[in-house]
Amino acid sequence: MLRVPLPGAGPSPAGVQSHPPLWLFGLAVVAGAVTPFATVAMPFLLRREGIAVETIAGISALATLPFTLMIVWSPLADMLLSRRHWVVVGNLISAGLLLAAILMPRPQYLALFTALLVAANVAFTLAFIALGGLMAVLVPDGVRGRSAAWFQAGNLGSLPLLGGLALWLIEEMTLTHAAVAIALVAFLPSLAVLFIKEPPRSVAPSRAVFGEMFHEIRILLPRRQTWLGLLLFLSPLAAGAAYNLFSGIGVDYQASPRTVLLVTGLPGGVIAMVAGAFIGGAISDRVPRRTSYVLCGSVMALAAAAMAVAPILPGTFAIGALAYQVSCGMSWAAFSALALELSGADPMTAGTRMALFTSASAAAASYMTWLDGAGDQAWGVRGLLGTDALLGLVSAAMLVVLFRLLKEPLRSTSARAVAEAAAAPPLAG
Repeated sequence: MLRVPLPGAGPSPAGVQSHPPLWLFGLAVVAGAVTPFATVAMPFLLRREGIAVETIAGISALATLPFTLMIVWSPLADMLLSRRHWVVVGNLISAGLLLAAILMPRPQYLALFTALLVAANVAFTLAFIALGGLMAVLVPDGVRGRSAAWFQAGNLGSLPLLGGLALWLIEEMTLTHAAVAIALVAFLPSLAVLFIKEPPRSVAPSRAVFGEMFHEIRILLPRRQTWLGLLLFLSPLAAGAAYNLFSGIGVDYQASPRTVLLVTGLPGGVIAMVAGAFIGGAISDRVPRRTSYVLCGSVMALAAAAMAVAPILPGTFAIGALAYQVSCGMSWAAFSALALELSGADPMTAGTRMALFTSASAAAASYMTWLDGAGDQAWGVRGLLGTDALLGLVSAAMLVVLFRLLKEPLRSTSARAVAEAAAAPPLAG
């Protein structure tokens, strides 16, 4: 096991900033199985119980809404408890609510089932915000790309892994036993955060603390780098919306259900997304992070464009979906690295700052999913992928032009940080 000096653990070599082992952030974010359950296992479970597809789609949309809205309650994750404790407590509450939701009799209590899933994801977003705040405070600038790689590898890999595991448990066990097992899987990885040493800070809520927090946020928002970052994250570039629809378009390419499963789930989807995350993280530590974000997002748009014009064949689906998922992992790691850079390391508001940028990114993914769906309805699968590609490439071009007009270079990472990253050891950190 690689040992990296923790903050406060003793002197570090000259010029080297100590930080927690970066893989701990990837392991901790694997917890929180509400979204994997809602997107993979829940449709199977509710269809088996006779619930209509349109209803299931609405429940899934509501269950994931807290990721767009989490900026509203993000200050709570920066106070009341330490961030380490928020990660554990948020995941514990989320797992308990998920357990209750799965055991809820349906369809007679379907509304309560939906409310429990939404509440579970609200609790998980508090843990998610706190973990982002820990990364922002503890990870030096020169390795933020690598920390983003580990974080997104855990985040993206957990979707097919935990979703597929939940589906298997539901098929192989009684619902009660499956629910307990899913809840344990949703909680236990969060305990990894206990191995991260958090600097002490005041968490006692008071009027003065609230006032200082909101003062810091008011200072952050008008800054040019902040609103330019929000513009990047709210744009169609790097939203990765087509990824949400791949399991449904395999039939358009005459791909077998087994091919769809192998390509979008285990093992293809996991390998592609995790590999992409590490590629994107490496790029983000070696080139300016705005450049990395635009570059990775453009690669994803080109992958969608190539798939849109290629022959409608099973092989096209397999190769195209894998390429898109690799570029998606690259883009989301580039997003996390840039968000960490823009958030800074303020110990009081780090979680709220990260939540601001994550909410913007989630909003872009939501509206782009809708637009891609509209493209599919109008022009079929080529329209879906063409919409994703066209809006991504156009937004990339417009953003580059905007930065040039504002005389704001895409370069946003200090030369020193890039030089430190170039001399850093490989991604195993």
